[in-house]
Formats: sequence, C-alpha cells, structure tokens
Amino acid sequence: MKSATILGARWLLLPSDRGSPGRQAHAMAMLQRSRPWNPPVAGLAMLLGLVTLGVGVACRADTPAPQTVIMDAGRYEPAASTVRVGDAITWINKDLVPHTVTSQAGGFDSGAIAPGASWTFTATRPGEFPYTCTFHPIMQAVLHVR
Repeated sequence: MKSATILGARWLLLPSDRGSPGRQAHAMAMLQRSRPWNPPVAGLAMLLGLVTLGVGVACRADTPAPQTVIMDAGRYEPAASTVRVGDAITWINKDLVPHTVTSQAGGFDSGAIAPGASWTFTATRPGEFPYTCTFHPIMQAVLHVR
C-alpha cells in the first residue's frame, strides 16, 4: 500500500484512491511538489479566523433572534419561550386542527391558525405572558419577554 507525507503527517493511499497507474503517478507528483507548511502564515490565518468569528458573534448579539413554537398533538413545543423586546416569535401549526395563541393577559391574540399555517408576533414590552388555545384550553404555555 502506498503512502504520502503531507504537512508532516503520513497518509495511506487506499485502493479506492489509487485509480489508474498514470493517475496515481500524477497524484504522487502533485503531493511531492506541494509547498511545505508555513507555521507563521498558518498562525496568522488562524488569528484572522478567530477575529472574524469574534466580530460575527458581536454583530449577532445585537440582532433579534428568531424563535419558533410548534403546535402539534394538542400542545405547544416548547411550552416556555424567552425572547427580548423586538424579537419575533413564530407559531407553526403542524396539528390536524386549528389552534390559537391567545395571551391570558390580553397582550396578543393570533385568531385561528389553520393546520399548516403560521402566525408571527413581535414582542413590544417586557413581561411574562401566559397563553392558551381558545379552542383547546388544556394547551398552555408562557412567553417570557426580557
């Protein structure tokens, strides 16, 4: 079984990787001509990647996080959701019958959501909002807005 050394590590060429003798010779020649690993350049690339990741996370912290609640089998999943003021939350009805998303304190009311349909609400004020389905009062959940 043939092997090749890449970046200081030895790699075995499996039978499925070998192909025809000409293709195999070409692959070995390409491996031998490859430039050696340059640690300073690799370190700089890793540093830039980490900085970019940090910027991406920082930008994401200010963006509203989408939330989804599934209505199925006569329940809301998850039964408790937490969002920030300005975040949107979407309820998707995957059940066979219509449901509602009705705040018991009067903060929001979806009306009937048909099977396969959805409804989206944007949180405008902080608080704790228990809600239920007016058609099926046993379905209960809570929306926490921070």
